Amino acid sequence: MPGLVLPGSFAGHPVGADTEADLAFTSGLAVECGVAEVGGVTLADHVVDRLRRIRAEEVEAFASYRVGETLARLGGADAMAGWTEQERANAHAALATPGTVEAVREGRTPPNYAVVVLRCLVAAEELGTAPDAELLEEFLDRSTALFASGSTTGWIDDGFGDLAHYDIYTPDMYLFAAPFADRLGARWDDGLRRVLADLDDLALPGGAVVWGRSIGALGLAMTVELAGVATARGLCDRPGVWLARAVETLEVLDGWFHEGVIAAHQRRSTMSYRGPPRRLQMTLDVLGKLLQAALELRRAPEVETADPAQAWEPVDRLVAFDTERPAAAWAHRSDRLSFVLPLVWGWAADYLPSPRGPGTLECPVERLPSFLPVVHRRGQVLVPAGLPTSIDHEPGRLVVEHEGWAPIGGAADHPEAVAGTRRATYRTEGRSLRVDEELVLDADPDGIDAVSVVVPERGDRPIDVEVATDAALRLDRIDVDGIAEWRSFWSELATVTQVDLDPARSIELSWSVTPQLVVASTAHSHWYDASLYEPLRDRVVEISASFGLEDDVRRLR
Repeated sequence: MPGLVLPGSFAGHPVGADTEADLAFTSGLAVECGVAEVGGVTLADHVVDRLRRIRAEEVEAFASYRVGETLARLGGADAMAGWTEQERANAHAALATPGTVEAVREGRTPPNYAVVVLRCLVAAEELGTAPDAELLEEFLDRSTALFASGSTTGWIDDGFGDLAHYDIYTPDMYLFAAPFADRLGARWDDGLRRVLADLDDLALPGGAVVWGRSIGALGLAMTVELAGVATARGLCDRPGVWLARAVETLEVLDGWFHEGVIAAHQRRSTMSYRGPPRRLQMTLDVLGKLLQAALELRRAPEVETADPAQAWEPVDRLVAFDTERPAAAWAHRSDRLSFVLPLVWGWAADYLPSPRGPGTLECPVERLPSFLPVVHRRGQVLVPAGLPTSIDHEPGRLVVEHEGWAPIGGAADHPEAVAGTRRATYRTEGRSLRVDEELVLDADPDGIDAVSVVVPERGDRPIDVEVATDAALRLDRIDVDGIAEWRSFWSELATVTQVDLDPARSIELSWSVTPQLVVASTAHSHWYDASLYEPLRDRVVEISASFGLEDDVRRLR
């Protein structure tokens, strides 16, 4: 972006007004942080000049509040002093977000958009454009009801209908609402305090949230943003630990940019709605989150950052998201194996009850179920349906049951569903996660094509898979290196181990996954080193290490 001017297109995709709004917003945040100039360009003057020409008809939702807040941040009416009446009207139109207002009213958006609309209305108010009083009251009521729905646990369901989307959008909704938290009363502070306490256990080096939508790079950036808010506003008991987590995460994020552009789409994947056309917008979104964290931290009291080891302390806990439905997540962190097992219900494979541990246990984005038994029937992929019917947890062990098998996102009454049950007992044993499966299918086995479990692995972190069953079994290792659909939010997956079982009405199966040990050696390839690790080549991955052990530990994590 020479001269801080966006190209008209980028890698074959048009660059829209939403990206222009993000550039303005990020630049405005930089101005508030004290950065007056970038690349010889005076930020405040440049941003105001660009916004006077923004295409208002293309600006909606997130982009709308970013336009309004940026103009308010850079002087409001004074910043627009030299504008024509038409230019002022255009800027005010950019804040109106009429399409999103209509979509929220008609139930065509996830619930979080009600909070986004309210932020647009508050931004208009700050800019001196009094929004419609009834509209403001309507969306304040909608947002208040959302935060009230999470009054017990703090978590807010962002799903359509019966779906249970407890995911990254819970903390995101609190962050959306931060500028007007005082209008929401104690429920904002109390709810976010509860959510932060849960995220203290759920967070992994790959992000504060590692399942569902909008994770990967955005999950990493949110870890930093949450650390800023938690510390500045006194919403956590251990701010030093959150700061240590933020420092570690920033170092990881540094490797997620290539030539200034986010690398979330390269040898990794995003969800389809955040695909390559949104690379520049997503770049600016991530940078904006970091700048917002910086502004929060400037207001924070003096806090000593904890030791890095405290950022990922051992934990084994079932985090309940809902008091009326069995929606939860099992958080397990140890020096041998770390993962989160979500027990929610969403429209994509990213919500399925599969263990997720960035760097070791990674799942492909959106479509392909992994670390989970699936039923293939007449071209349909069927998974355990809906929410669990029961969850029982004790340290190192989780028992979960589902009723019915349905397409991803479907319930047990889905037209393509098969009646039956899945009872799974998960156990952690050192570096291994072991699963005992009891599968029941109330269908003619001849009408079922296959029952399978697929375990993907990164090229640099192989996984040993062990299987025990009385059923007829076939075990294959399949090369998927470079195939786009086998990319997680964090990396490319190189190989899948596929367990195929002969269909039957009842199947008992035990399987386990054990990420191989990674050994960092300062004498890599030396004859003595080779005599130690060559006999273990099927169980150990050896990498070369320098004497900068801190860097090597970070690589291993």
